Order: sequence, then structure tokens, then C-alpha cells
Amino acid sequence: MLPVVEEALREQRRQNPTKSPYVFLNNDGNPLDCETLQKTTWTPGLKRAALEYRLMYHTRHSFATLMLSAGENMRWVQQMMGHA
Repeated sequence: MLPVVEEALREQRRQNPTKSPYVFLNNDGNPLDCETLQKTTWTPGLKRAALEYRLMYHTRHSFATLMLSAGENMRWVQQMMGHA
């Protein structure tokens, strides 16, 4: 994993007062709901940035491309994306 990504995730974990296995939680300490995230953050963020709408799902491809371009192990990327 890229050092900057790993450190960001470790910092997020340190700031997480719960022992949840999830990295990103809502204000109640529960996992983020994708539909709510899309409505309240994703879509408005794309509009503010004047970007064409795209599904959050499409960021998976960006993640894979960036990790592989940075020299990350292909097996690790495969596992992070849930591929067999």
C-alpha cells in the first residue's frame, strides 16, 4: 500500500473511538450508508467541482489503476477489490 494511503488509514483508525472493523463511520458510529453518502456528499461534491456525474462504483477502477501504476502488488489490489 502507498505510504501516504496507509498513514491516512492509520490516522483514521486512531481517531475512531469505537472498535469497529470499518474505517469510515457515520455520526452514530455505524458504517456509512452508501445511498445516504451518494445523496448528501457524492452528488453535491461532483456538482460543486463541475464534474460530470459518475457512479461511486466507478472509483473502484481508479483505485485499481492508481495502485497498480504506483507499483502495488497485483494480488493485494485483487484482494482489496474483492476479486477471486
